[in-house]
Amino acid sequence: MDYLLNNLPKIFLLSVCLSIFTHSFAADPPFGRLSVRHGQLVDSFGKPVILRGISLFNSEWQQEFWTSDVVRAVKCYYNANVIRLAVGTDHPWDDIDRIKDVVNASIENGIYLLLDWHNAGDGGYAFGTGIPDFNAFISNAVDFFDHMSNLYANIPNMLYEIWSEPAWLEWRIIKYYHYNVMKHAVIIGGTPDWSTGPNSAVLTQPVIGYNFLYALHWYAIPDNIHHTLQQRMILSAKKKGLGTFVSEYGTTTLTDHAPIEYDMVKYWWGFLERHQVSYIVWSMSNKNESTAIIKANCTAAQVTQEECISESGIFVRDHLWSFDNGIIY
Repeated sequence: MDYLLNNLPKIFLLSVCLSIFTHSFAADPPFGRLSVRHGQLVDSFGKPVILRGISLFNSEWQQEFWTSDVVRAVKCYYNANVIRLAVGTDHPWDDIDRIKDVVNASIENGIYLLLDWHNAGDGGYAFGTGIPDFNAFISNAVDFFDHMSNLYANIPNMLYEIWSEPAWLEWRIIKYYHYNVMKHAVIIGGTPDWSTGPNSAVLTQPVIGYNFLYALHWYAIPDNIHHTLQQRMILSAKKKGLGTFVSEYGTTTLTDHAPIEYDMVKYWWGFLERHQVSYIVWSMSNKNESTAIIKANCTAAQVTQEECISESGIFVRDHLWSFDNGIIY
């Protein structure tokens, strides 16, 4: 109730947004077509921008949240200017209509979308048949991103995360993958050890290409040394003209029912704002875990009901509303 009483102008805006935004034509995203200059994400005029948003859960689960209504709520109720679509890589073509519906909804609502090849593994390189499995993994990714990038060519809302969390692989192998899959758009590429960031191997042998940013994922584990090392990676990359994008972060540790680490998350938010790094929280779902935006006993139809928003969801929502994210209502 306090949130509603203290935010009546915002409530009015979002109620209008939620009720009238039902057209089927594209709306311009907040900052026009994005690009990367000297490691910084910039708008169509070359001005630095920060994207702040929310990730959907893996498309192979929590599918009830993959709807146009949820996309509209992410924009209107949570004030996010980007939504991440975590596409499961086992059977992406089985979900292609649902994926396209959510892509279209993001475009229609005038926010950015990060199309994520959501895989935390080695592509079969280390724990499969080796090169044959890895080549098949690359081929599947190329087919998917070719299809989507051709379908949505020249759409300024699109960004691509071409491998979310490479694991157990040397950087040279991950880099080889990126070169095979990269498209002519803003690309976020996974980094070693489940995208913990651009380490020394990455900085020594960076990807050569335009509009490329390095993925960094963090969760609020109680380890200051770990967070310091990750933040140093961001700063070291920046000194070399290389950019980082926090395409996934969590408000808790990696334990399902861990408490919200308010101080650590605020520390990270402050760091990312100072250094103009974009960031997306995990996740818009009702999974029975602390990082879920929605409580486990609620549904996707209740993502705008105050009593259904989790502790983490309220924390993130209030943070997103503290910014002018360039959204037009």
